[in-house]
Amino acid sequence: MKFLPYENYTLATKLSPAETFARLRDNIIVTSRPISNFKIKTTRSYWGHLKGDSFEIHRVTWYANSFAPVITGQIHDDRGQTRIHIKMKMRAIIVVLFIIWMSGVTLALVASIIDTIESQKLSSLLFVAIAFYVIGYGLCLTGFKYESSKSKKILDAILSDNH
Repeated sequence: MKFLPYENYTLATKLSPAETFARLRDNIIVTSRPISNFKIKTTRSYWGHLKGDSFEIHRVTWYANSFAPVITGQIHDDRGQTRIHIKMKMRAIIVVLFIIWMSGVTLALVASIIDTIESQKLSSLLFVAIAFYVIGYGLCLTGFKYESSKSKKILDAILSDNH
């Protein structure tokens, strides 16, 4: 969905599931601790873990982006083709903080609407609340989509048939 910080899609490749897994393994630093290019110089694109036919990865970047997606995937053999079902979503803590942010903004919006109705003049708090909705949503969506589009391209390149 274009207007939500969430991606759900499938990549198809002629590689075998074993080759697909090997390509992913060669491009992932296996760890549960966040990695950035400030901490370690690496040519690998992701950090995370592989388990069985699934994986959970994060992109290695030289900058911090709290809205960068957590990428999970399942590798399936489908009659001579390998399909990788990929989901990208925001980290749970960021979702919780975003809900808290939007709840506070909603309270401010309700208060400004009540103030506008009672005073019969437009409350300046109404514009502030609307601006905070737009800023919060814009930061979240822009930060997420920026990273998810980069990861789509990288994963496509890693798993392409002519890599």
